[in-house]
Amino acid sequence: AVAWRAQAIGSLRSFLERHPKSFARGEMRFRLADLLLLEARQEFRSRMAVFLKAQSEGRPTGALPLLTHGPALALYRAILAEDPQFEHLDAVRFNAAMILADEGDPGAERFFAELIEHHPDSPYGQEAHLRMGDLRFNDKRFAECVPFFQKAAEGPDPSLQVIALYKMGWAHFNRDKFEDAADGFRAVLDLYASGKRLEIKADIEREAEQYLVHSLAGAGGAGAYARYFDRIGDRPYARRVLLSLGQHYRRFGQLADAAAADQLFLERHPLEADALLSAQRLVETHLRADHADAARDARLAWATRFSPGSDWAKAQGSDSLRQAGAGFARSSILSVAHDHHLAAREKGRESDWRTALELYETLLSKWPDDAVADEIHLQAGEARTKLGQYALALHHYEAAERSSQDSIAVLARWQRVAVTDAWYESTRGSGTQRAALGSDSLAREMMRASDALLEKHPDHAKAADLRWRTANLTFAHGWYDRAAHDFELLATRHAADPRAPRAAILRADALYRLGTFADAGRAYEEALASAKSAGVDSLVRRATAAIPVAYYREAEAAVAADSSKHGSHAQLFEKVAARFPDFPHASLSQYRAGLAWLEDGNTGEGVRALQTLIERFPGSEYVRDAHLQIAKAWEQRKDATRSAEAYARFVERFPRDSTAREAWLKAADLFASGGADTRAEELRLSYVKRYPNDTENVMEIYESMARRELAALGTARPISTLVALPAPKLAKGAKAPKKPAVAAPTSRLAEYLKQAEAHPKLAAKDVLAQVAYLRGEEARTACDALALKLPLPRSIAAKQKQLDQVMVHYRGSVDHGIAEWANASTYRIGETLVGFGEALQKSERPADLKGDALTAYEEVLATHASTFYDRGEEVWSDLMRRKGRETPEDPWVVKAQGSLWHRIGGKFFFRPEVEYPLVAAAEVDRIDADRRDERGDQDTPKRSKKAKKERESKGGGSDAARDHSQRQGGDR
Repeated sequence: AVAWRAQAIGSLRSFLERHPKSFARGEMRFRLADLLLLEARQEFRSRMAVFLKAQSEGRPTGALPLLTHGPALALYRAILAEDPQFEHLDAVRFNAAMILADEGDPGAERFFAELIEHHPDSPYGQEAHLRMGDLRFNDKRFAECVPFFQKAAEGPDPSLQVIALYKMGWAHFNRDKFEDAADGFRAVLDLYASGKRLEIKADIEREAEQYLVHSLAGAGGAGAYARYFDRIGDRPYARRVLLSLGQHYRRFGQLADAAAADQLFLERHPLEADALLSAQRLVETHLRADHADAARDARLAWATRFSPGSDWAKAQGSDSLRQAGAGFARSSILSVAHDHHLAAREKGRESDWRTALELYETLLSKWPDDAVADEIHLQAGEARTKLGQYALALHHYEAAERSSQDSIAVLARWQRVAVTDAWYESTRGSGTQRAALGSDSLAREMMRASDALLEKHPDHAKAADLRWRTANLTFAHGWYDRAAHDFELLATRHAADPRAPRAAILRADALYRLGTFADAGRAYEEALASAKSAGVDSLVRRATAAIPVAYYREAEAAVAADSSKHGSHAQLFEKVAARFPDFPHASLSQYRAGLAWLEDGNTGEGVRALQTLIERFPGSEYVRDAHLQIAKAWEQRKDATRSAEAYARFVERFPRDSTAREAWLKAADLFASGGADTRAEELRLSYVKRYPNDTENVMEIYESMARRELAALGTARPISTLVALPAPKLAKGAKAPKKPAVAAPTSRLAEYLKQAEAHPKLAAKDVLAQVAYLRGEEARTACDALALKLPLPRSIAAKQKQLDQVMVHYRGSVDHGIAEWANASTYRIGETLVGFGEALQKSERPADLKGDALTAYEEVLATHASTFYDRGEEVWSDLMRRKGRETPEDPWVVKAQGSLWHRIGGKFFFRPEVEYPLVAAAEVDRIDADRRDERGDQDTPKRSKKAKKERESKGGGSDAARDHSQRQGGDR
């Protein structure tokens, strides 16, 4: 075959070389590619066999053989490129795509896509869709692969169908679309269940069923199963899937979901043989989940359905299966009866006793000859006793007495005595009156019955029990003297009885009940010695615990007897704490001692006792209050420093306490009131660091510090030393400096302003107004210092910029509405405007101006200056109009009045007799303009008459302090 294949390959290659344009070229290439594929595979297998043999023999293997289909792929590409009429182009594209797909080449997808596009009816189309889905599936593009798998599932080949459906289920599963995944896996099972099973070459039925279970589990378990199969209808595998769903959940420890699946099976298929298996699994699952109540309910709910003669038993054809069901029913009923019996003993619920009794009666009626029937009679007798059915209880005990087992018979006789005791107990009342005693006559009858039993059977195993019972009965009836005597008798006659040491403690209890706490304490100490001698650790612990209780009650009794003797009470409580530090209430005793000392007016002793509590009982719940009581005690004594230290220690010890913040701030206030300002400030700053989000208190802290910093400002220390002045606005197109000339200062004021910006509603407006005013003052100083020099336009622009900054700050101060700073800022606005006009008139003159030209130049300056004079005077006037009536004595209003009158008086000091030569002045302006043109100075200020009119028309207004920036825009 190898030789024939080699010959055929040679012939085909020869044909293609001799007839490159042949109409059969495509067919020859296709056949040659097939032969080359076979040859490549054969050669790979041969080389791999040699490689594996050398490897097994330990010889050098050389490089790992690789399977390559390069020549065949080249032929397929040539056919597609040069033989478009070849009738099997779909096979060519498919084979090329398969080669590339096996090599992991992404180019495979293009060939598969072309196959689907150009050959929609090709037999390779189904697998092409499957392969395209695989490519996306392998790239985890699960949403994209689903349509291709869906298309492949619609193809004719059932093997490809099941694979496509299986992978489609996985694609949905990987996207957590569990119901869609269930559809995919279920479709696989449906295909196997159809008549095409023999045609399917893939063996994935079992896996599909497993992952159908996984999908339903992911979709919600039993609920999802019910919804799903209600929608699609029943399937032959549906019961198997539901059983597997329960097992799946059990395997992963999801016991609640497993129980739901078992419950659903029982509800849907109650007569199926597997219903017994589901019931058994349901009970087992509840038990594994430690849900004893649920297990009991399940047993009770399903037991009767599997009992002899039930519908389920009738539906089964196997005797062994019916017997198994009966065994499950009997064991379930017995188990539930025992559960209710134990629950009844533990909780005393009548419903539990009734249920247990009903189940016992059911067992005795259905299985009267059961091996444990005598034991059931004993338990039924106890149940009836608890239900007050004493006569019927005795009937059960009589039946048990006939038992062939001596132990049961003796126990039944003992129980007859116990029933009499129970009868006595039934007379004690119930509910809120349960603590009431029973009939005295019945109590004495019980004692006589016990005495009679002991007289007949002095060596009865329960003799000590009976004496124990009678001693307790006298104790219950309040016959404490008799009780103390009886417990002492028990301890002497039954010295080896383990209850003897306990009798000694009960004697102390009787004395405790009599209210003789000091005697009871000594009796407990004697009982402690007895318990230690007997080696009964539990009684040692009980006596050890009871001793301090007795002495603690002695202290409490002293308080109750005379509440005014605080000093003696303190000593009694402190004695308990000192002698019994492990006593659960030792810290409380120490605490009460401290409080008693404080109530006694002895602050020193009170603080000492509370401090002892803090040091000796650091984990006590009273340590918190002890700290606070110490702080309050010193505060009441007007010792601010000690109180502050106590509050500070409280905060350090209980930083998360609800009152820690208040205590923290209070400690700071107390330190401050005691003159420890540095310590107070440290505490406040640490509070800010710890609680930065406590905005109100943080701002209050920073506000007080900011006010101190503001108060410390002066000529040598301007506002810029605390808060950086805002950067001036840049002209359009100007570049900001790379680095600030001076780093922004840090201060408490700066922090306060930062907080105020974030929380403006909490900010103190007077602080903000003062800051804005002080910024304006510093900016005004800089503005005043800037002289107007030639060239004048440039100098004016620089000073105007400074003026703008000054106005912004003063106006900001005015806007806060604080009269003190608003009046000051308003006055400064007017003063600054007037100052600007004066600066104009005092500005440097061009050296070449003489005579009329100089006069005209100065007139222009005077005209411009008058605008600023008018506006400044208007601001002062407005201040006087608005504030003069409200605060006539305000120093800034007074200053405004003085400045304004001074300027008004100056206006009338000299009035010229003749008007200025306007024509000549205009000529000078022209000449002056010609001179500027000759010098090339284009920045000298000049105004047209129209501009002047516009300026004059904008000069009005009643509130110059607020509107000056808008009006000055027309004068620049």
